[in-house]
Amino acid sequence: MVTIYLLPLIVAGIAQHICFSFATEQPTSAFPNCESSSGDEGFFVPRILCSDQSEEKEGATDDASPVCCIPPSTERLISHPNAAKLSQSLCGTVAVEDKIQNGTIVQRGEFPWMAKLVYRGDYVCSGTLIHPRYVLTAQHCIKPQLVKVQLGVHDLREESPEVQEINVMEVFKYHLYDVGLLRLAKSATVDGDFVRTICLPIFSRLRMYFPPSLTITGWGNTEMNRLSDVLLKAETAVIRNNEECDNAYIICVGGVQHRNHCPGDSGGPYQALSKFGRHPGERVVQYGIIRDGTVYCSHPDYPSRGILVGYVLDWILDQMEI
Repeated sequence: MVTIYLLPLIVAGIAQHICFSFATEQPTSAFPNCESSSGDEGFFVPRILCSDQSEEKEGATDDASPVCCIPPSTERLISHPNAAKLSQSLCGTVAVEDKIQNGTIVQRGEFPWMAKLVYRGDYVCSGTLIHPRYVLTAQHCIKPQLVKVQLGVHDLREESPEVQEINVMEVFKYHLYDVGLLRLAKSATVDGDFVRTICLPIFSRLRMYFPPSLTITGWGNTEMNRLSDVLLKAETAVIRNNEECDNAYIICVGGVQHRNHCPGDSGGPYQALSKFGRHPGERVVQYGIIRDGTVYCSHPDYPSRGILVGYVLDWILDQMEI
């Protein structure tokens, strides 16, 4: 299994009842700015992230080719039919309002989409509930020993009536990238406070957007190189123009000057608050899947990496029967 690293960090600010440091207006993207031939401002993104625009694609040869993508003037959904179905869900919302500001320990219900993967053995991985029947994770987390997922987990030492334990019925592995999807044996109950779904970037504006800072969550190692029993959160900066990040589908974060993810956080989310279509307020959107990281959690020597969800979004939606 690929080793993953997470170092807890104080998360600054509380917005929309959840600890993220983003304002109501969408912040500057980590993708480079550009100007189209018509003078409109946009972002240089891999061609696949601009899949619903054709006017700026001339000269692009493949999905990874950079194009100048102009954010749509309206909150337009991507063209996949499952996007419209997901857009009607209450994804990315939390019920818990009282948060501990400047803390690394997550409050119960603060990240209700977190899924703990359960194995016959010592493997440790996470995932996210993206639909009551589906959990998104990393492909390398899908082992033959994987049997079920636990939702609504906060402290691994506690037995809570809020925890839902559901068997895995079917697994999907993307043959090109470290992305996996789990189909659960039954739908999770998502109308309570402790189990809910996270949003995917299914709107055109979100798919071509890349937050300069992301929040990661997991039960992985701390800087003391011990697995955490309690769900932890950390905010980490996106890194661009690094030799470790030369693939269009890769997210790079952390590094020597920032925080990284640790063993046990594989398959977990890179997430941020964003405007989600025409829905009021902001919702938490998953922009990446944790993949691999540095050798030493307490002394990161190179960036941690993940898979950009927008790049593999069509594959994810194609597997889902909803």
